Amino acid sequence: MMCKSDDKTNQRLNTFRELLPCIGNLYCRTYDASWSQPSNAPDKILKDEESLFHNFFLSCGFHERITEYARVEDAPYAVGTYNGLSWYAVLEKAHGELTQIHLLGPVLHTFLDINETDNFFKEYEKKGMSFHSRHLFLKAMQGLPVVFHNQFDQLALMLHFCVNGKYLPADSLNSLVDSGLDEIKATAPFLYRDIYTRLNGITDSLRKGIFLTEAQSPHVLRAMLPTNAACISVPLRQMKDTLILLAFQFSNASIEGGVSPEAAYPLADKYIHAAESERSAMELNALCKSLYTDFLKLVQDAQTRARHYSSEIEDCILYIHQHPEEDLSLPALAANCGYGAYYLSRKFKAETNMSLPDYVRRQKIQYAAMLLHTTNDSISAIAERLHYSTYSHFSAVFHEVMGVTPTQYRKTLVEK
Repeated sequence: MMCKSDDKTNQRLNTFRELLPCIGNLYCRTYDASWSQPSNAPDKILKDEESLFHNFFLSCGFHERITEYARVEDAPYAVGTYNGLSWYAVLEKAHGELTQIHLLGPVLHTFLDINETDNFFKEYEKKGMSFHSRHLFLKAMQGLPVVFHNQFDQLALMLHFCVNGKYLPADSLNSLVDSGLDEIKATAPFLYRDIYTRLNGITDSLRKGIFLTEAQSPHVLRAMLPTNAACISVPLRQMKDTLILLAFQFSNASIEGGVSPEAAYPLADKYIHAAESERSAMELNALCKSLYTDFLKLVQDAQTRARHYSSEIEDCILYIHQHPEEDLSLPALAANCGYGAYYLSRKFKAETNMSLPDYVRRQKIQYAAMLLHTTNDSISAIAERLHYSTYSHFSAVFHEVMGVTPTQYRKTLVEK
């Protein structure tokens, strides 16, 4: 199925392509849904070095991944190799069907290391891939632009706008590597405090059975041990070590949340084994996301069994835990659960020995405490997120539940 871009889109694309030489040998090629170049594509004839990368791209099966991804997603999609060769695919659709792929790249995310590149060739040759002329491929790689992850993300968002006329937020991208430290070997000292804060927030949510979206807590692979200061040069080793450390941390947090060691540690072993298998950076990112959700499910299931509540009350409690920033008034909860407010209130008090408003208040304040610990958001902003009408009301309720004011609580954390 072909869809010819309109004049406005073509004008934006032409402007984008005219600006690309400012970055060096950054290519942008257009393909149809079958991965052939359409007859109206500019520069249809590939240069020798482009042809090398194009054939390598196809040999890696990246085109198949992108086609599969495009069945359900619309945002730009990054693929690449462990040594930093990366492409961004920007999708063009008509009536929900993929019509064209605008492929940006390849680029390198770090400056070329000859020893790593030699390992790169060896690893891919082990997989059966043939490099007819290593020195030609190496020469072509040396001519690629070095574009750091955040810059490459921005270029993909710009290209998406040129193609689709729509602005996307940065967190909508499906990025190959989620790291803000690929540009330097050293690690800024403040990062260690950020690692502690981030990890503590994630493990705290696991213990309590609270699901955190990526918007509420940035993705777990960003800014974690080991950092670049560990100087790990083996491809993918740093990401694998991060996942292994997280598997250990998550298993301990889940045990503290009520899961038995006999259930938690085998799940950690399963993920450690998976991490040690030959995987791409993108697969490790996906594996890390499922690591969190699988341990969270273990905790939630264990807490459900321990409570022995009816299914109606368990559903209500689970909703409160998973939506702390929503309106959790009695009428709103009753409407969500499908029960009358009077019935839900009476049944909740009978089973938990606590009124529903008191339970909601306690859960919201515990969530607020976690935000005070893991974010730099102002206390007023946190109060607003949790639907408190005034700062003073929020502070009074926080003091009632936690024994200190929000200001005192955050100050104690800073002094630790």
